Amino acid sequence: MGSLDFLSKDYQFKKYKNVYAGMLQGFYTIFHVDANAKKCILTIGASKAENGEDLFALLQSRLCEIKKVKTRIDNATLIFEYPTPALGNYKKTFDLLNDTVIPFLIENKYKSGGFIYGKNDGTIRLFQIGLQYLYLTEAERAEKEADLTAQKEKDKNTQENFLLGTLGVIGVALAGILLYVIVGKMNLYVWAIPVLLSAISYTVYKRLGKKLTVKAIVMILIVLGIALAAATVLEYGWRIYDAVNEGPDIEHIGFFDVLKETPELIITEPDIAKLVKRDLLVNGGILILASIITIVSAYRQEVRFIKIKRLD
Repeated sequence: MGSLDFLSKDYQFKKYKNVYAGMLQGFYTIFHVDANAKKCILTIGASKAENGEDLFALLQSRLCEIKKVKTRIDNATLIFEYPTPALGNYKKTFDLLNDTVIPFLIENKYKSGGFIYGKNDGTIRLFQIGLQYLYLTEAERAEKEADLTAQKEKDKNTQENFLLGTLGVIGVALAGILLYVIVGKMNLYVWAIPVLLSAISYTVYKRLGKKLTVKAIVMILIVLGIALAAATVLEYGWRIYDAVNEGPDIEHIGFFDVLKETPELIITEPDIAKLVKRDLLVNGGILILASIITIVSAYRQEVRFIKIKRLD
C-alpha cells in the first residue's frame, strides 16, 4: 500500500501490518483499510462527559461536505468509515477529516484517552487483540484480559456439534450445486461460486456446529470438493442435453437419459474431458485458495487462539 506512505511521512504514524497508529494533535488515532469490505476506517480516541451526543450530531453536519463518510461512537472513540478511493488517493479524504474533525474536537474540549473509558492515567499503550487494534490504559488492558479469559473458558466448555454442522454444510453444498449449474447455464463466471460457498459454509458451520476445528475444516473441504465435481458433471450434462436436442427434426432425448451418459462421455471424449479437467482444476484451485483465506483464517481467529499483544 504505497499510497498510504503519507501516514508515516506526514503524520509520523507507525505501521503495524495493515494498520497505522499514532497521534493527531494529541488524539490517539488508528487507521486501517478493510480490503474485504472495501472501506477505510479511522478511529480517534475522543470523549466528552457532557453533551457528547449533541456535539457529535453537530460534527456530523460539518462532515456533509466529505462524501460517503459514516460516523459512530464506540465507547470512548469516534469512528469514521468511508469507501476506499477508486484511484487510491487515500491522502485527500484523510486530510479533509483531519482538518475538519481535530479542530472541532479541540474547540469543544474533547479529551483523548483509552479507547474504552477515555481516561488517560499515563499508562496508555497500543495493543492488538485478535484483529482489533486498541489504545488502552493498564486498567482497560486488565479488563480485556479478564474478558478474554472468560470467553476462552466458555469456548473450552462448548461442545462441538459436528453432525449438525456437517448437515448444514451439506445443505450449502446442495444449494451451491444448483447455483453453479444456473450460473454456468447463463454463461456467467462460475468461478465465483467456490468463493461464495467457502464463506457461507464457514458461517453455517460456526452457527450450527458451535466451534470450528481442524476436523470441521477437512470435512468442509471434502464436501465442497464433491459438490464442485458433481456440479461440473451436472453443468456439462445440461450443455450436452442442449446440444443433442438442438435441431427441430431431432428426436427429443430426456435430460436424465443424457445425464446418465455424461460421466462416460467425459471419460471417452477427449474434447469434453479437456474442458472438464480445465474447469475442475481452475475451480478446485479457487476453492482451495478461498478456503485458506476464509475458513483457515477464521479458524486462527477462534477465541481460543486470541492473545493480547502489546505493540509499543
